[in-house]
Amino acid sequence: QPSQLPKVQAERTAFIENLAPLLAIPASEILTTVEANKSKEDVLLLENIDRDRALSLELKLNGLTGVYLATTPFREYGDLPGLGHLIGYIGKISAEDKKKNPTLLPTSLIGKSGLEKQYDGYLQGNPGIETLEVDSRRRSIRIVGSKPAEAGQSLFITISSDLQRVAATALKDSIDKNGATSGAAVAMNTQTGEILSMVSFPNFDNNLFSPSANPAARDQVLHDPLSPLINRAVAGLYPSGSTIKPVVATAALDNRVITPGTKIDTSAGKISVGPWTFSDWKTHGNSDVKQALAESNNIFFFTVGGGFGSIKGLGAERLAQFMQRFGFGKVTGIDLPQESAGNVPTPDWKKKTKNEAWYIGDTYNLSIGQGDLLITPLQLTRATAAIANGGRLLQPRLLKSILHKNGTVSDAETIVIDKQ
Repeated sequence: QPSQLPKVQAERTAFIENLAPLLAIPASEILTTVEANKSKEDVLLLENIDRDRALSLELKLNGLTGVYLATTPFREYGDLPGLGHLIGYIGKISAEDKKKNPTLLPTSLIGKSGLEKQYDGYLQGNPGIETLEVDSRRRSIRIVGSKPAEAGQSLFITISSDLQRVAATALKDSIDKNGATSGAAVAMNTQTGEILSMVSFPNFDNNLFSPSANPAARDQVLHDPLSPLINRAVAGLYPSGSTIKPVVATAALDNRVITPGTKIDTSAGKISVGPWTFSDWKTHGNSDVKQALAESNNIFFFTVGGGFGSIKGLGAERLAQFMQRFGFGKVTGIDLPQESAGNVPTPDWKKKTKNEAWYIGDTYNLSIGQGDLLITPLQLTRATAAIANGGRLLQPRLLKSILHKNGTVSDAETIVIDKQ
């Protein structure tokens, strides 16, 4: 604490020269650090001290005003798959963090990702304060006041540990089977929006970001070309492919482009418009909307989306509007940081972004989830849940409730999510 050190430069230098061998740090280095930070309340000189050395230093530093040994708790996370992305991890504060919350100490750890970051205000607690009386040589005489530290609050989340393990295993098996390198899986309660399982692969062990962790292993995660720190369930952007077809079918039925009994002859296996030909992955024959969904009939959805023959089609604007109604193209608002919004392309978007005209092929591609349509796995989960629950687009969340230090509990519905 620079303010507690001797004011006379010669005395301050002597004090630091006596302190240096105790900390095994050159006096010049301590002096430079203190002088560069003399306006700060606290200056960190040494960290990540093991228990034996900490006990030794506690004895040696006893009675030295302005220098103290702070004990800082750290998280030890379990081994449930996906915790790295969901819970996140904590780390040292930055100058910006200190500016936002002046009560933080140089030794404070705050949430850097996941729920740790999202709900740091609830989890952080408040540090204790001890006021000392000192003599003319700045040696402590007695404690004249103290304020005990206050623990943070406890969070209960919606994840089912059993389902999380099953989802992680199934996702990893599917990735290996298909020769892929990454993927994500999400399960949501279709009535409440509670996330029951969320897995992103490759994942990481958030214990690696503990101060006592292996720096080499942590560095390997930070520089992995597969970017395991990215939670692909909320931040990964992908073409939806045929998973968008139930939304397109709903749009076509709602806009009366087709009826449940409308049959379209798709036996040609392709659609030709001018010089362009759009093919299917197989020949399907006559198909109504149920059969088209069951068989993932591209020709059927080209037709209801962009039109062909006697079917006028939805057109690009109505397609985009309905996809937006299902939550695509905007964040879901889940209580996790760094969520991606995705993209639902329109003729105006293409003109502004690419300075290109919109063609019928763009509409056909949008009708089967290709082209410039980009979504997150969570957006797709929410849209599918809306179909399952009769049309309610839910607010997905991981927080179930908060246990306050006074013993009361707040349910997630009463808590305002503070997006970082």
